[in-house]
Amino acid sequence: MQDNASNQATINASAPTQVSLSDKEKLLPDLLGEVILEQEGQAVFAAVELLRQGFIQQRVSADPEREAKLIETIEAMDLETMDRVIHSFSTFFHLANITEEYQNQTARREADAKGHGWDNSFLQTLEEFRDRGKSLDEVMSLIDGLTYYPTFTAHPTEAKRPVVLEALQRIHSAYRDSLEVTEGTREHTEIRHRLKAMIQIFWKTEAVRPRKPTVFDEVENSLYYFRESIFSSLPEIYRDLEAAIKNVYPEAKGKALELPNIVQFGTWVGGDRDGNPFVTVDTTRAALRMQQLEILREYLRRVRHLGKILTHSEDQVTLSPNLANALKEEASSFSKQLGDRFPQEPYRRKLLLVRLRLEANIKQVKRRLQDGRSITLPLAYVNEFELRQDLEQINESLSLNNESNLTRGGLQDLLRLIDSCGFFLSKMDIRQESTLHTQAVTEISANLSTPVDYAEFDEAERLSWLSEQILSPTKLDYESAQLTIQSTEIINVFRLMGEMREEVSPHCFGSYIISMTHAASHIMEVALLAKVAGLITVDQSGAINCQIHIAPLFETVRDLELAEDILQQLFATPVYLKLLEFTNQSQEIMLGYSDSCKDGGILASSWNLYKAQRRIVDITSRHKLKCLLFHGRGGTIGRGGGPTHESILGQPRGTVQGGIKFTEQGEVLSFKYNFADTARYELTV
Repeated sequence: MQDNASNQATINASAPTQVSLSDKEKLLPDLLGEVILEQEGQAVFAAVELLRQGFIQQRVSADPEREAKLIETIEAMDLETMDRVIHSFSTFFHLANITEEYQNQTARREADAKGHGWDNSFLQTLEEFRDRGKSLDEVMSLIDGLTYYPTFTAHPTEAKRPVVLEALQRIHSAYRDSLEVTEGTREHTEIRHRLKAMIQIFWKTEAVRPRKPTVFDEVENSLYYFRESIFSSLPEIYRDLEAAIKNVYPEAKGKALELPNIVQFGTWVGGDRDGNPFVTVDTTRAALRMQQLEILREYLRRVRHLGKILTHSEDQVTLSPNLANALKEEASSFSKQLGDRFPQEPYRRKLLLVRLRLEANIKQVKRRLQDGRSITLPLAYVNEFELRQDLEQINESLSLNNESNLTRGGLQDLLRLIDSCGFFLSKMDIRQESTLHTQAVTEISANLSTPVDYAEFDEAERLSWLSEQILSPTKLDYESAQLTIQSTEIINVFRLMGEMREEVSPHCFGSYIISMTHAASHIMEVALLAKVAGLITVDQSGAINCQIHIAPLFETVRDLELAEDILQQLFATPVYLKLLEFTNQSQEIMLGYSDSCKDGGILASSWNLYKAQRRIVDITSRHKLKCLLFHGRGGTIGRGGGPTHESILGQPRGTVQGGIKFTEQGEVLSFKYNFADTARYELTV
């Protein structure tokens, strides 16, 4: 590496005055500097400082001569030095994010202490409603119709390993501790040493995966954010909303407000098979089981905690009839499992059984993951509804004893998580490309007892034939052995959906999304395949039972322009309207930001998305259907990225209708959900 002295002199010459950082802001960069100097030596440290100071000066006041010297310094580096310098700046930016995160948290907590913190956005909105003359009942009615549906996706640019995210969590915690003790004390010195050691370990930790992540790596990565932040922050936003309502509407004080389940998470990780050959039926099944295992472990952790708290003596409480009867039945049915534990502590005895049953569920899921078979243990809960019923008996009994205050927090938070996450954690969307459905239907029709050349049909003929087959109470009689492997896999995905609705939860799936939807028949083809797999059934009277929600994805500029015509044809098909009874006459429609942008550029994409949304909402309204727009936003501006709050406010008037669904791309998950306070802020604002 060339001598930095002359370049440093040039860079420092006539350098503008800079705003100095506070001691709090300098702590992490200073400790990183010490680590670089000790671990890499003076030469690397000097190169980093030269570039850091030089480019800061360039940002304050651009100087062509200084810029040329900086570029010259970089180009003169040997590969080993350049590697260490790049690593230094990468680490620095991670630590700078932690500093900024702490500052944001501090500002929000200070505002919270003044009554203008976490729920400030709730307060502002509710105050505006009140000032417009909205009554409490009207506001509660509006809240009942809210739907906020972030959907996690995997992304190849998110290469951070979970061990890296966990290391950043530890540094964040130690940094916070160091700023909350008095400088110069022995405790502060010890915390500073510990913080430096963590940075040193982070410096020596490989930041990216040594190999391409598997689908299971991507699933595990998405689960990390639930463990670290979402499980704790999700119930808190409901408490914030309740507090804001009672602040703005005094008549709500003293009432137990029944807030609906507003926030629900979705996922594409393990379900998005469009162009990904690694997402198979087996990987989707395993991904759903991994999600179930994660949420069951969280329920078990919280139930164990409640069992240490609700230590009421039987002599001091009057049990609700439901709980009293349940305890009597359980004493007989589960005497072997319960033994003689907690005979005089009814809540702890009830929670013991809940714990044992959850442990059986966890064991059951682990065995299913290990050997792939759908085994069932007799003690395990069948579904989330049974678990909720058990916990609701405790909740009811506490309320009967004038102890509703004891349900706030632990028990209520657990019930809220069950309502939000069930036994599935996040609803999995399935996405597949339209031509593969057309191919499967074409092969099925060619192998019927009376073959049909579906490929030769025009659009009207296709819709007519598909409607006839869907409405028929009999199954399609075709030679399955004559289908290609690809089409067989397509049908097996639908069969898996039926299987996992039984095994995991009736609510474990979100929508079946059809990418590259170019015609109304593309949606009806999926309906026919769902019928082949048993997700749609028709009895002899013609009554339809549907267990799938089909969502078209309009992603190119051309598709966005044709969306209105496609939907008009679809909604003019009577059988399809009958299928929508499954979703209470609601149609989800996905809009692609990335492909439309690549297709027509940012401006053309934005304008066509704007027009398409208005037309889509108009046509669903004309057919008296509710419409949920699903925005396939990316992380970058060119792919529809940006702050969620501003994105929602930027939608065309009248198109949100109280509900919105959007993708949370893998490359931005760590910025939104790596810290609990950030996740709570993100879900609030």
